[in-house]
Amino acid sequence: MQFGHVKRATHRNTSWDKARFEASMHRWVDMSEADFGVALINDCKYGYDALEQLVRISLVRGSTHPDPDADQGEHRLRYGLYIHDGLADLAQVQRAAERFNNPVAVIGPVRSVKSASPTQSQSYVSVDAPNVTVETVKKAESSDALIVRVFEHANIRADATLRFGLPLKSVRMVNLMEENPGKSLPINDNAIALDLRPFEIVTLIIEVE
Repeated sequence: MQFGHVKRATHRNTSWDKARFEASMHRWVDMSEADFGVALINDCKYGYDALEQLVRISLVRGSTHPDPDADQGEHRLRYGLYIHDGLADLAQVQRAAERFNNPVAVIGPVRSVKSASPTQSQSYVSVDAPNVTVETVKKAESSDALIVRVFEHANIRADATLRFGLPLKSVRMVNLMEENPGKSLPINDNAIALDLRPFEIVTLIIEVE
């Protein structure tokens, strides 16, 4: 899923299990034991099926309606295997899938946010918790403020610090529609602290100096 993951059975014990010959996924599907797991990561195909120890992804659908020529021609796709330390390590699976789907791209001259020096490294926003993802950084829909959306992706609680590369004036929480701003959050050394519940999504509206 876009903001989290669900657990599904790999058996066919019930009629419901037998009818679910394929299920949807987003970026990765994982089969894990307590201390060992393997994730199948991809960047363009979102159907899979799993039975016992076998996991398969659907590469081409090949439907004939409404387009009789759908999925014909040459296809290019990427996928990979990520071996990890099992159920307690799903945060790393999410991070690997994010990097696989969003590889680093350098466009134009390299410059940091605060300085024109090409040797200095800086981010618009970074987070220190391994189970928290910065999902969105964009301009607000109805103002010149910035929107930053983060979420907890491993189904565990997180104490996270978000550090910004732009001088902060105010940071407030809003809903997913960027409405109903709350009270300003405390800013310390151009950073804020967040306490996230499992799979919680937080959207922030940010005014910069």
